Amino acid sequence: MRHEAGWRRNRVVKLGAAIAAIVFLLSATRSVSGAARFNAGLPCPPRGAKILARGRQARVYSPHHPEKGYVWACLTSNGHRQRLGALPPRPVFNESRGVLLDRTRFRLRATWVAYSERFLGVDTSVTAVVAKDLDSSTTKYCRLGFTQAPSALPKVTGIVIKDNGSVAWLGETRPPATTGRGPLTREVGVCDSDGNRVVETGEGLQLDSLALHGSKLSWVNAGNRKSLELS
Repeated sequence: MRHEAGWRRNRVVKLGAAIAAIVFLLSATRSVSGAARFNAGLPCPPRGAKILARGRQARVYSPHHPEKGYVWACLTSNGHRQRLGALPPRPVFNESRGVLLDRTRFRLRATWVAYSERFLGVDTSVTAVVAKDLDSSTTKYCRLGFTQAPSALPKVTGIVIKDNGSVAWLGETRPPATTGRGPLTREVGVCDSDGNRVVETGEGLQLDSLALHGSKLSWVNAGNRKSLELS
């Protein structure tokens, strides 16, 4: 009898401990979900930030402090944010190194942001158009078709992006100012489900002519409007 009574007391104690553990876990879960809701409610962009681009669902901004000089993008629906990169100094000195963003070329569509960035090394320069989904963090790097070298720095003059992340650009490479020698190269490039490719080149490309209506991408070359379907 004593053995049975002791077993029952132990069972009650263990059951009480199990109930207490369940209550603790439930309260902890509520705390975590409450914290998640609080984090999801952060403003987009934060107070004091400088807005660089606006979209229906997202913003691109530069914080006032403590990461001034960097560019972030956030979703207005939940405040989720991602750092895109660094802005170049004004002016861009020869000793500038690393990945720098073009402060004037941010494009927003749905939860996607597109922009151009340039990697500057000692003897290397690579320019790319980047498309990033702020919701899933999916990122596409689309390399330009220009010659990638310090003597010829490509400049992107137009970017468009579709709501599925497909992106296109128009830009040019001018001869180096130090020598004045070299060709003037202009291109229209596309980065979609069919791959990363250059679709047209020529000095007659109008640098401000790139446009996207639905899936129809268009541009002007030598006075003629051309187009293709962006997949």
